[in-house]
Amino acid sequence: MTLLEMSIAMAILAVVLAGVAMGMGASLKAVNSARRVTGGSQYLASVMQNLAAQPYANLLAMNGNQLFDQATLADSNFTVDIVAFETEIDLLQLEATLNDRRTGRELGTITTLRTKR
Repeated sequence: MTLLEMSIAMAILAVVLAGVAMGMGASLKAVNSARRVTGGSQYLASVMQNLAAQPYANLLAMNGNQLFDQATLADSNFTVDIVAFETEIDLLQLEATLNDRRTGRELGTITTLRTKR
C-alpha cells in the first residue's frame, strides 16, 4: 500500500468513527432522559399513593398545592401540581401533573375520582 492509499483509508476510518461516536453520544443522552422520566414517574406514583391515603375531608384543601421531590424547590428535580375539585356531591376529582424543572416540560398527568367513604 502506498502512503496515499494509507492516508485515504485513515480519513475514511476517521469519518466512520466520528459517526459512531456521535451515535453513542445520542444514545447516552436518550438513556439519561429515559432514566429521568422514569424517576419522575415513580415520584408521581408515590404522590398518588399518598393522596389515596388522605382522608376525603383533607383533599379539597390540597387544591393548588405544588409538591417537590426534595426538601426545597431549589433542590428539586420535579414538581407535582395538585388540582382538586368537587364534581358532584361526595365526589372529588384529583389531578396531579408532573413537571420536570430542568427542562420545563410537563411529563404527565394522572386524574382520578375519589368518593366520600
